[in-house]
Amino acid sequence: MAQSLVLYDTTGAWGWLGEIYAIMAANLASHFGSWKAMPVISYQPGLIGQYTATIYIGSTYDEPLPTAFLDDVLGSSKPVIWINDNIWQLTARNPNFQSNYGWTWTGFDSSAVAAVQYNNQTLKRYSANAAGIMGTSVSAAATVLANCVRSSDNSKFPWAVRSKPLREHWESDLYR
Repeated sequence: MAQSLVLYDTTGAWGWLGEIYAIMAANLASHFGSWKAMPVISYQPGLIGQYTATIYIGSTYDEPLPTAFLDDVLGSSKPVIWINDNIWQLTARNPNFQSNYGWTWTGFDSSAVAAVQYNNQTLKRYSANAAGIMGTSVSAAATVLANCVRSSDNSKFPWAVRSKPLREHWESDLYR
């Protein structure tokens, strides 16, 4: 049976939202098996290896991420879903990140985005949300799973990207 580790942020004025986001992610992960949620700051070396997959929800800009967590993500053969902020802390730990994984963080895109295209479906999004969407540069070594569609000109940029898990053996689905 699949087991998911859900890690979330807790610092800053909006840190309390991290646990709420984790509960929502855990509800989705529970369709595949059991889960455990905890603040990322409590992460201990090797925890990723004890779970089928890990979900990290970066809800606080520049949350201080434990070095053990970053190193375990880079060294794991288990799938990791990284949502939103703080990916720059991971990419900074590996100077060859883009060549190794096929994508890299480029900053936030604050364009108005009213839709996300995923699996030949257009999903609506609240376009007034100006918080910014994580921008990425993607090469052929990674797969764009979904694209944001800018309201102004219908141009697109990546919303969700899949690459080898932050190692080489993740072939397709999160839970096989």
